[in-house]
Amino acid sequence: MSKFSRAGSKFCRSHTTCIPFAARVVDAIYPLESVTQIILGYIKPGLGHGQQRVKIAEDGACIVLSVRGGTSHQEVRVLVTSLKETKLAIARALRTAKISICFRESEAGKGR
Repeated sequence: MSKFSRAGSKFCRSHTTCIPFAARVVDAIYPLESVTQIILGYIKPGLGHGQQRVKIAEDGACIVLSVRGGTSHQEVRVLVTSLKETKLAIARALRTAKISICFRESEAGKGR
């Protein structure tokens, strides 16, 4: 297993590889009690250099973390027991880990 792969009871088994910055993000939120499952999305490489940041949004019953790690992007979906309280707990955990965050409009309201 590579140092950027994640496994455990809260991780979805179909895809376990993280970009390095997303590994920091999931390591920060994994201990939260209200996080029930973490689903790692596919990695989009080759974006050119950009600022490392995490955008936090809601999509129905889960929280979506859009992780930009310099030259790549990965979406992380987080299933939770309580949406509003966990969203705040995730923001606090990421800020404590000195990870830059911002919030965006909920995915459900975009009319996809």
